[in-house]
Amino acid sequence: MMKKIFPFGVFVAGAFLIMACAFSSGLGIFTMGQTAEAAMVPAEIEEQAGAVEQNLTAAEILIGCHDTEIMQLLGGGEEYYTEDGFTPLGRKYQTELYHEPVVFYTSFEEDRIIDSVAIWITDGTQPVSEEMVQTWQQRVSAHTGEEMKEAAHSKESGMQSWRWRTDDLLYTLRLLDDTLTLDINAVVGQLK
Repeated sequence: MMKKIFPFGVFVAGAFLIMACAFSSGLGIFTMGQTAEAAMVPAEIEEQAGAVEQNLTAAEILIGCHDTEIMQLLGGGEEYYTEDGFTPLGRKYQTELYHEPVVFYTSFEEDRIIDSVAIWITDGTQPVSEEMVQTWQQRVSAHTGEEMKEAAHSKESGMQSWRWRTDDLLYTLRLLDDTLTLDINAVVGQLK
């Protein structure tokens, strides 16, 4: 149990460091390219980091941060690449949300600024119940304060998806067979 709690505690402490440096316009979204070194976090916040509830904020705050900062704060992660094996696409981190094991897949462009986080809630090795899907729908709705919009069910692939949009982020919960994922993307360009 201690093995699972320690990495998450480090993750949350790192999250507070990142959060303190990169909020722009008071909206809770990072300004691209800002660094965690610029952050000065009060000691009492760092001390309380272990007591913070594990919610979607832990994933959101990664968006807009540099991969190197997150890698150092979260203990490295595992880099993943394009099919050619030469171009890095992001990192994989095993952690917990809502006291459940999940895997974060960050993605970045050439500048290594994280532009999205995919949360693998299940990996296809266990059945996904309707109750689990509803629980995650409720979590995202409660977290965003937005109504869920169901996308058209794909009869060809069998995928179901649900979306929420805030001013700054787009959330997409997807169910395909026994794989349940949640993508969090920054709203940019024409979507904004």
